[in-house]
Parts: sequence; C-alpha cells; structure tokens
Amino acid sequence: MIEHINDIISILRDEPPADNSLDRHEVVYLIHKHDNLEAILWQLHEAGYRPQIKYQAGNVSYISLTVNNRIFI
Repeated sequence: MIEHINDIISILRDEPPADNSLDRHEVVYLIHKHDNLEAILWQLHEAGYRPQIKYQAGNVSYISLTVNNRIFI
C-alpha cells in the first residue's frame, strides 16, 4: 500500500534493478491506502510525470506509470 509517490521512489530504490531488455517490463501493482487516485495523479503531475489514466463514471479508476522498465499500476 502506498500513501504518497515517495513510496514509489522507495520501491525503486530498495528493489533490485529490473531486467533491462527492451521487450520485458516488470509490473508492480500498488494500492492507495486512502483510495484517492486523484491525489496520486496530482502528486505525479507536480513531480513532472505524465501517467496513463483511465476514467470510469467521471472518476479516476486506473493510473499507470512506466519508470526504469517497471510499470506501476
């Protein structure tokens, strides 16, 4: 579970490097502790990242971000 995008940075720092082959990506599934994806979205925008977003019924239902051959969902 994550609360802030700093938790994603700590995952990148603590885990061993992902496989660097061009056709393989490691997928990391995350859950926001407070179930507020919009807050994570704005934190990512403020940090300079532009994630992929999916909406359902006018609410953010999915955020995907690729960093260093890792896909965070």
